[in-house]
Amino acid sequence: MRFHASLLTLATALSLTGTIYAATNIPDGQYTVTNLEDGVQLWTSLTDSALEPIKQTATEKRSTLTTRSAKFAKRRTDCWGNGLDRAGVDNTLVSLRGWANSGTTLTSGNGPQSFGYVFNGVYAYYCITRAHTSGNLDINDVNYAIGQMDAKCAAYTASWYGWDGSSEIVGKAATNQQVCTGPF
Repeated sequence: MRFHASLLTLATALSLTGTIYAATNIPDGQYTVTNLEDGVQLWTSLTDSALEPIKQTATEKRSTLTTRSAKFAKRRTDCWGNGLDRAGVDNTLVSLRGWANSGTTLTSGNGPQSFGYVFNGVYAYYCITRAHTSGNLDINDVNYAIGQMDAKCAAYTASWYGWDGSSEIVGKAATNQQVCTGPF
């Protein structure tokens, strides 16, 4: 009887903390993700050259709560509402900051493209939302974007931040969610 009560308590506690999404089919590492016209995302590992590119469709549709106001017209923040693995968020953001450092340029191909890191099913990324477009990201940009996301959304929640009029966004999501797909 005590065992049953313990399970009931645990189930209740888990339901109150929100859902934690973790996709285990994308190994930890550094990736570029290309969004194909058919909605498939092509994950290419930059860490393991022997790993074949992974084709993935979204298994989780995001819910959108967009935060905009006249006061913050140049700030776009979107909270997806699902919780992420804390160690995954912390590790991937440290890696993204290290990559961006004093400024790194990313150029998209025929469609939106992102670059980032996966750890424990979390993808922290820098995305160029328009085809054949370049952007440059440094550690100050990453820190600013994280601050904006965490001010509007919970710190360990899937979200993204974009600069108004720019094709660049920084975000964090579960690897089973499509990123960089808009609307922006």
